[in-house]
Amino acid sequence: MVNRRLPTQSSTTASWKARHARGSGERKLSRRRSPAWQSVLTVSLVVLLAEGLATPKGVAAPSHSDRRTGWSIQAMPTPATTLNGHLDAVSCSTSDSCVAVGYSHDNVGVDVTLAEYWDGVRWSIQRTPNPEGANNSFLTGVACASATECLAVGDFIDASGQQLALAEHWDGKRWESQPMASPAGQAETFLTALSCFSPSACTAVGYSRELHPAEVVNHQSPMATVAERWDGSRWQVQPTPNVAGDPTGSQLSSVSCGSAFACTAVGYSGELYANSQSLAESWNGTTWTRQEPPGEPGSTNNVMSSVSCAGAGDCLAVGRWFGDRGKTGGALAERWNGTAWVVLSTPSRHLDVYDAVSCAAANACVLLGRGFNDVVAARWDGTSWVTIPAPSTGGSSLSCSAINACTVVRGGGGTDGSTSASRWNGSSWTTQSTVDVTGAAGSFLWDVSCPTDHMCVAVGHYANSANAVLPLIERWNGNSWKIEPAPTLADSFLTGVSCAGPDDCVAVGGYRDGGGDSVSLAEHWDGAHWSVQPTPNPAGAIASNLYAVSCAGNDKHQQANGEHRQTICIAVGAYGDAHHGGSATILAERWQDGVWAIESVPVPTGATYSQLGSVSCPTTTACTLIGSYRTGCSACVGDPAQAPPPQPCDNGCMLVEHWDGTRWEFQHPPAPPDAEFAELSAVSCPTPSVCTAVGDWADSPRGGPHPGITFAEHWSGNDWAVQPTPDPPGVGRPNGSEISPFNAVSCANMQTCTAVGYYVGIDGQGMAERWDGNKWLVQRVPSPLGATIGELKGVSCPTPYMCMTVGTSIRVNPATGSSGPYYGISELYLTGDH
Repeated sequence: MVNRRLPTQSSTTASWKARHARGSGERKLSRRRSPAWQSVLTVSLVVLLAEGLATPKGVAAPSHSDRRTGWSIQAMPTPATTLNGHLDAVSCSTSDSCVAVGYSHDNVGVDVTLAEYWDGVRWSIQRTPNPEGANNSFLTGVACASATECLAVGDFIDASGQQLALAEHWDGKRWESQPMASPAGQAETFLTALSCFSPSACTAVGYSRELHPAEVVNHQSPMATVAERWDGSRWQVQPTPNVAGDPTGSQLSSVSCGSAFACTAVGYSGELYANSQSLAESWNGTTWTRQEPPGEPGSTNNVMSSVSCAGAGDCLAVGRWFGDRGKTGGALAERWNGTAWVVLSTPSRHLDVYDAVSCAAANACVLLGRGFNDVVAARWDGTSWVTIPAPSTGGSSLSCSAINACTVVRGGGGTDGSTSASRWNGSSWTTQSTVDVTGAAGSFLWDVSCPTDHMCVAVGHYANSANAVLPLIERWNGNSWKIEPAPTLADSFLTGVSCAGPDDCVAVGGYRDGGGDSVSLAEHWDGAHWSVQPTPNPAGAIASNLYAVSCAGNDKHQQANGEHRQTICIAVGAYGDAHHGGSATILAERWQDGVWAIESVPVPTGATYSQLGSVSCPTTTACTLIGSYRTGCSACVGDPAQAPPPQPCDNGCMLVEHWDGTRWEFQHPPAPPDAEFAELSAVSCPTPSVCTAVGDWADSPRGGPHPGITFAEHWSGNDWAVQPTPDPPGVGRPNGSEISPFNAVSCANMQTCTAVGYYVGIDGQGMAERWDGNKWLVQRVPSPLGATIGELKGVSCPTPYMCMTVGTSIRVNPATGSSGPYYGISELYLTGDH
């Protein structure tokens, strides 16, 4: 679980807003010597508690995704904001006629289809239909034979939650829906790409699943390849081959038709990046047959992402490969010569990835890809590759009507959160401004929980066009993130989430009730829908908010003793105590037998301020919670159950309490040597007798010359002990990083933990460190393209080989000092050993 890094108590709401403009985490920044960061991170607030309990706002945009070993950035969808377009595909019939398609949010947060048209001068939005009653609708492929003849395909989610194929037609005046067939016996259909040789010869490809989402357990319903053919009057499903005996299945990612009777589709079979292999299939006008692309020599995983055919016997496909359990890899390019696939040498660097390719002719192809922190592009002349300048914004789809006329669109993952397009004229790229659907103003991600390595849930909030705060829930299915419909309450936000299983998640936060008071909020996921659970609030509370939650089911010992399967959850936070001038006081609530009830957790004696920010429950009878408190003491020493001496105090004191199934008891973690300020941010307990807590400390109450120094503590079942943690590479004190606090920690087992946060030197960057059972080691964490400030807030590691983290990032113009909006980010860590 992750500590929300709540603001400290202040005398008035106005002074609190001035001092703690970002709510969680801003207290860390405002007390350090970092004026640039303070100005950058100041945004508007919804104040939920006059004495320091609030939720921040920001603006989110997706970031580029790259699932390789180590940490890699994951694309995140953008909530309904003024920058909420997402373009997935583009097709150019001429140099001055292009159509890009994707999706955006409407004013109630539902995904709707999106199409934009380039007339050679500017982009404009085209009105597109959506299936009646659809919860969400997406366009993922487009093909245009002319400016007045386009087809687009995708999928939509109907009222029952089933995902079905979608097709739309453009006649030069309007878009109209077309009836779309689904493969027999398949409950789910996803179309990913489309190619048209003529208006009456189009092919769409993708994949299907046999089971409805509510029936899928751990995503074990295998995928099957799908191809559908448009003959000018109707769509028909075509039988396609699959890799026999593969429990994961096969899917097609791209298709290109070199003639009316010849199409090639590519994708992969097997589990992505675990045992995936390139897949290619060809259609000869009658049937689809499997081809055998060889893959990179020595590789163990190959994936084809995009294909373009200049003729029936000349195709170029690109993607990526991995070897040595993911520790090596790079870009993949293969050419079909009419008889066989041949691997081509590429100008790629280590771990480059090729995403898209478009061929105007057999000797005129352009590809687009990604490096570790940049974009790559190259041109194929029929014999060799030549590296060319790359569009600064990157992109998700590429279309070339000629070798000197290419257009690339970006899905919405730019540094400013908006969609964009770039145009290649043969020598350079020019950025084009696309049109974004107006809606609202911002989003933030706070926490993530992964019950399996194929399912994660991230929570946060966003602001709509009326500047109201609404909850944000996103779910990762092992390949991509999608926004989940969430119950909407006035000024509501979610800051913590915990999943006891794929169909049992609880998210917590707060909202305003009918009387305008801030009260606690809990929402539950049952595998199909999110619903609000009633939560109590302390009598006479000025405001109540929950910040973190941990849920556990019966352990094996309990089940062996015949105890029935149940889930218990502990949620923690704070409330404004009306009996003590509104001072923040710890709040804990327990979910058991279908009811939330306030938990009796002892408050440190003499505390003038206290809060709980993180909790970890490895079983139903063992929980550890952490927080902070203030008393009249001048130093945090002694037992929090004992009254401190009546002296002035401006220090925060570490608060740790443990539940053994019967009662709560204080524990006494030691502070690092020389620390006058120490704060624990998060805790993770893989077993009842082993816990790791992380935070930061300073050598003076106000920060001193060495503020924000990371530290970790380990619970052995008997006592807590400080563990040394290193600084990020190149960050040294006293002349290096000013601050580097941990925000969250997750332990997959007793020997493997990952902690995340951020560090600030000249710029701020996300930070991750990993415990290998003996020591903490800094991990390289990539930043989104163009981002100069990033912060990782939540992390979840369901296995020792995989972790997911979420947070925020922002871009600052170094010349002017002005900042762009915040946007949510997600990063995935893979070791390659699983």
